[in-house]
Amino acid sequence: MLKPLLILFICFGLNALCLAQLRDQTSAKTNAFIVDDDFSESDLLGSVYAFSTADSSLGVQEILSQRPQFRLLEREIPHFGNDNRYHWVRINIRNAGVQSSQLVSYLHLNELTDLCFYVVDDQNRVIYQQEHFSQRTYINKKPIQTRFFAFPVNLPPKKEVTVYWRIYKDENSVVAPIRLYTKESFDSFLVMYDSLAFLILGVLLSAFLLSFILFFITRQKVLFYYAGYCLFYFFLCIVNDGIVLQYFHIDPFKIAIGAKLVATGVMLFFLLHFSKHFLGAEKLISARFILFTDHLSFILPALALAIALFSLNAMFFSIFFLLAGLSVVLILVMIAHGMYQRKREAYLYFFAVAPFFLSCIWFVLIMIFDTPVTWPYYMSVLFIPTIEMVVLGIELGNKLIRERDKYFNGLGSLQRELTSSILQTQESERRRIAADLHDDLGGTLATIRLKFASIKRNLSLKEESGQSALQVVEDIEPLIYKSSHDLRRFSETLMPPEFERIGLLGSVQHAVDSLPAKSTRFAFLTAGKQRAMSPERELASYRIATETLQNIARRDFIRRGSLQILYCTDELRIVVEADEKIDSISDAVKVIQKDLSGSSLLAAHLGGKLVLEVSQSGTFVVVEVPYTEPITSVLSE
Repeated sequence: MLKPLLILFICFGLNALCLAQLRDQTSAKTNAFIVDDDFSESDLLGSVYAFSTADSSLGVQEILSQRPQFRLLEREIPHFGNDNRYHWVRINIRNAGVQSSQLVSYLHLNELTDLCFYVVDDQNRVIYQQEHFSQRTYINKKPIQTRFFAFPVNLPPKKEVTVYWRIYKDENSVVAPIRLYTKESFDSFLVMYDSLAFLILGVLLSAFLLSFILFFITRQKVLFYYAGYCLFYFFLCIVNDGIVLQYFHIDPFKIAIGAKLVATGVMLFFLLHFSKHFLGAEKLISARFILFTDHLSFILPALALAIALFSLNAMFFSIFFLLAGLSVVLILVMIAHGMYQRKREAYLYFFAVAPFFLSCIWFVLIMIFDTPVTWPYYMSVLFIPTIEMVVLGIELGNKLIRERDKYFNGLGSLQRELTSSILQTQESERRRIAADLHDDLGGTLATIRLKFASIKRNLSLKEESGQSALQVVEDIEPLIYKSSHDLRRFSETLMPPEFERIGLLGSVQHAVDSLPAKSTRFAFLTAGKQRAMSPERELASYRIATETLQNIARRDFIRRGSLQILYCTDELRIVVEADEKIDSISDAVKVIQKDLSGSSLLAAHLGGKLVLEVSQSGTFVVVEVPYTEPITSVLSE
C-alpha cells in the first residue's frame, strides 16, 4: 500500500517540477525581446533583468547552474545607485524573422572598473564571451571600435539567446544604459553621435579661445569668466565621453580620483561669476545676495578638491551636489530679477541655459533622490551646450558691439560738443567783429569821406595851388568809396543785418548780388517748398552757402556759375556750380578741399555732408543739411 502511494507522490512531484520548469520557460519566452526582419534599435524596456552580488568569484557558469533570482528592471536606464557590488544584467533575445540578425549590444558608458559580456544559447552554452574590460581598455582592443562598450550578437532565424553583462564600478553611482541595435543602425548611430560630439566640442573650444583673446583686448571680466566656463565644460565633456583616455591615453583618474568633481566645482565658480557680470546683478540684487554668491563660488571648488584629495565619504558628495543645486537656484534668481527689470540679457540667458539648468537639477535629483534616468537625459548631457554657447556667444558679441558703439557715440558726442563750442565761439567772434567794423571803422571812413568832400570844395576856390591837390583828392575818393563798400559787404557776410527779417533765401540772394563785379556773374536759383528750420540751423546753412560761394567764386577762369537752394523731402540741399577750365584735377581737388574744410566741418556738425566733384569742365559742390537734428545724435548726447 505504501509503495503505490510513494510512486504516486514521486510522479506528482515530477509533474509539478516539469510544470514549474515549463512555466519558467514560458515566462522566459514571454519576456524575451523579439526582433524581426524590420528591427532597427531598442532601449529594451521591460526585457532587462538584474541580479547583484558581492561575490567577485561568481562567473557565468555559476549563474547558469545556480539560476539566481533575477529581478525585472522597469526603468528605461537601469540605475543601481552607489552600490559597488557586481551587477549581472540579463536580456533574452529571440529572432522571429526569417533572416539572421547581426545585432550589437551597446552599453553607453565608459567609466567602469570591470566589465564582462557573455552570449548563451538556448542550450545554456556560452557561445561568445569577452571578459575584464574597463575604462582603460583602449579602442583597438575592443571587438567593436567605440569609446564605449559594444559587442556583437549573431542570432540565426527562429533562435533565442541570452545576453549577460557583468558590471562593476568601485565608486560613485552605477548605471547601465543598455541598447540593442542592428549592425547597420549602430554604425549610423556611431557616425552621427561622434560627428555631433566633435562639432560641439569644437564650438566649446572656439568659444573659449575667442573669449580669452577678446578678454586680453578689452579687459572685460565677463569674457574671462565666460572663457573659464567654456574651458572647464569642454574638459568635463572630453572626460565624460572618454576622449581623453581613449584617444590620448591620458587617465585623469590617476591624477585625482575626483578630477571631474573638481572640474565641476571650478566650472560652477566661473558660471556664477559670469552670470553675475553678464546680468549686471550687482545693480539688481542686494549686496548680501552678491556676497553670498561670491562665497559659494569659492566653496564649491574647495569642497570638490577636498573630496578628491582626502577621499571623503558619500555624505560630502551629497553636500557638494546640494550646493551645486543651490548655485543653480541663485543663477535662476538673478535671471528672474533681470527679467523683472525687463533686461534683454536676462531673457536670452534664460533661453540659453534652461536646458543646462534642467539637466543639473535632474542630475542632483538622480544623485540624491534616485530619480529615474532616461535616454534623453543621457544623450543630452553632451549636446546641451550647443544652444547655450551659441546664444550666449552671439549675445556677448552683440554686447561688445553695443558697448563699442556706445564708446564711439560718446566720442562722437564729445566731438560734436567740441565742434559746437568752437562754432559758437566763432559765431560770437564774428558778431563782435561785425559790430566793431560797422560801428567803429565804418563811422571813421564815413567821416573821412565827408572831410575829403569839404576839402574838395575848399580847394576848388583856390586856382593857383588847388589844381594838384584836387587831383589827389579825386584819386583818393574812389578808394574810400570802395573801402566803405567792402566794409559793408564783409560785415553783411559775417552777420547779415536783416537776416531775421529776410530769412535764408533773401540773405543768400543778397550775398550772391554783393559779389565783386567780374566778367562772370553767379546766378541764384531756388526750388521746392520752403521748410521751417531752427534759427541756428538756418544761420549755419547761410554760413555754408556763403563761404562755399566765396571760395569757389574767387577762382580764376570761371565762365559762369550758380548757387542753388533746393528744399528736398528730408534735407536742405545747397548746390554750387562753376563752369571753368581746369588743367590739373588732382591739384584743384586739394586746393578746393582745403578751402571748403570749414564748410565741410560745419555740415558734419549739422548731421549732413559735403560732396565735391571736380572735372576738366568745372567744379560741382553739393551740401546736404537735415532740417532737424538726427535722432541718433540726440540719443547719444
